[in-house]
Amino acid sequence: MSSGLRAVIFDMDGVLIDSMGYHIQAWKYAFQSENVAIDENELSTMMYLTEGMSGKVQANDLLRKYADQEPDLQFAHKIESIKSSRYVSLAGEIKAFNGVFNLLAALECMGVPLAVVTGSNSAEASSTLQRLFPPKTFSVVITGGDVERGKPDPMSYLMALDRLGMDDARGCLVIENAPFGVRSAVGAGLRVFGILANSPLKESHLTSEGASLVVRHHDDLLAPLESLHSAASCGV
Repeated sequence: MSSGLRAVIFDMDGVLIDSMGYHIQAWKYAFQSENVAIDENELSTMMYLTEGMSGKVQANDLLRKYADQEPDLQFAHKIESIKSSRYVSLAGEIKAFNGVFNLLAALECMGVPLAVVTGSNSAEASSTLQRLFPPKTFSVVITGGDVERGKPDPMSYLMALDRLGMDDARGCLVIENAPFGVRSAVGAGLRVFGILANSPLKESHLTSEGASLVVRHHDDLLAPLESLHSAASCGV
């Protein structure tokens, strides 16, 4: 028996918007501005594998790796602040993925509430969401600054469910592109569809964390979502 489709919650970076390359550029700029040597190829892979974590946690982890010492919290905050400012300055170049607006329009026609859960901070999220999407497209937006523990902890998705007015996770679906995001959503009891888009990750990176379906393109999500909605409409 299916519980249908009551809400869809999107990760932002790498799911709604083609922004991962800009995050990588911004981290690279922040480290170089503070004379911290990094491995650029390794950094790119790490960003996809850990995408969804809050910026302050990423800064700590990256400094621990590249500075080869336990990071000073003030220095980590400085790095994260430089990165965030740099990203916001680049955000005007970021575009939504092809197929995103068709997907959102289809869900709007179904009458399904939409939300965003992102590890990005409020400034990073709002600068892009407000520019690319009509007002009130997403009834709930949870950012990395809203929670004490970011992905892979389930707190951000549990907060989204609460703010959506959902008393449980039945019929609520998450669209994610990163292992930590999938783990976070599954930990909150949510069903997850994965999308790879232009990610270097493999399907197995997401299915191993609990994604029930993984596709490459946004248009490939239309039929599965319509099937879930039809199941609800028919009382299946």
